[in-house]
Amino acid sequence: MQENKLILHDPLAIADVGASGGLDKRWNDFNIKIFSFEPDDRAVFLPDLEVFKIALSDIKGKKKFNLCRKQTVSSFYEPNMELIKQFPEPEEYEASRFDVLKKIEIETDTLDNVLEGKDVDVLKIDIQGYELPVLKGSIKTLKNVIAIETEVEFIPIYKNQPLFKDVDSFITNQGFSLITFRKLQYWGQQLIWTDALYFRKPEYVKGMGEDKVLNAIKIYLAYGYFDYAKQLADAKTSDYINGFIKKARKRRFKERFWKYLWFIKTKLLK
Repeated sequence: MQENKLILHDPLAIADVGASGGLDKRWNDFNIKIFSFEPDDRAVFLPDLEVFKIALSDIKGKKKFNLCRKQTVSSFYEPNMELIKQFPEPEEYEASRFDVLKKIEIETDTLDNVLEGKDVDVLKIDIQGYELPVLKGSIKTLKNVIAIETEVEFIPIYKNQPLFKDVDSFITNQGFSLITFRKLQYWGQQLIWTDALYFRKPEYVKGMGEDKVLNAIKIYLAYGYFDYAKQLADAKTSDYINGFIKKARKRRFKERFWKYLWFIKTKLLK
């Protein structure tokens, strides 16, 4: 079967930086290898998952890290409490989650150093404003990366943090294209942060070799960019691509159907 060329291909390599949130279920359809990075010992992971307990940065050294009340908002940058407290929020998102419980000194290194000699296809970053320093320490790794999914902020939740315009400028200068914003997050009516998705476009990927073409197809399919996947299709991969798209559309229809039923049950039948 020609589609086995994709199914049996080497796993997609995903570097998950700030891994306490885990990976999206979109990757469940694929064979993947995960390099997880999370310095906060409070984070909980599956027992068989390899986790690097080192913090990534643009240099090797030591740096102060702010442990906040809510583990997932801890950062190298100090929370900008003066700004945060300007926004009224639901109780579960109250400003106290940013309270710094203590500062610890942790070791840092670059992604290029830690994963030297290893190939990465997808780079996912969620590290509370510290994305740009990590990217600057990943120049060599980025040369073989096909997709970057990174959290970006539009206002300084943390003091002196780089904002979207800074991160976007750096990533696009590495040859990536901004594809979309995922999960736009507002506090009140103010846009605060989002996950920005960047791709190597199909015309670029074609020059990266057959292995990267196969992995790019899977990445495009995982994110739902079917037209990009089709641009890389050949006689050996087209059946797999078309079959995946058909299954994905059926699954999407079922998800929307059940969401609609839930809406009817919770909103209209009260």
